[in-house]
Amino acid sequence: MNISKTTFNFAEARGMFLSANNENSTFGYKEIYVWIDAESGEPDMTWIQNADGTLSFGNVFTNLKPELKEELPAWIKTEVEFRKVLDFMANA
Repeated sequence: MNISKTTFNFAEARGMFLSANNENSTFGYKEIYVWIDAESGEPDMTWIQNADGTLSFGNVFTNLKPELKEELPAWIKTEVEFRKVLDFMANA
């Protein structure tokens, strides 16, 4: 799955910020960094792109609300699903 400009704009419209690195040179995977509040300094969490293109839950860098963290899916199969998760996170 490629994360399109549409998804970056989708997040921005909800006050969030996304950043994607091309590839983690150590492990060979792509990471999507997510800031729930675009004004915060460090990312709140990451999603990791798997070899099959799906995204899996990565690291949490801040104290996400426990009820939010528990509701996040372990895997995301499509970009549309990723947008639904971003929308959920923005409204939690």
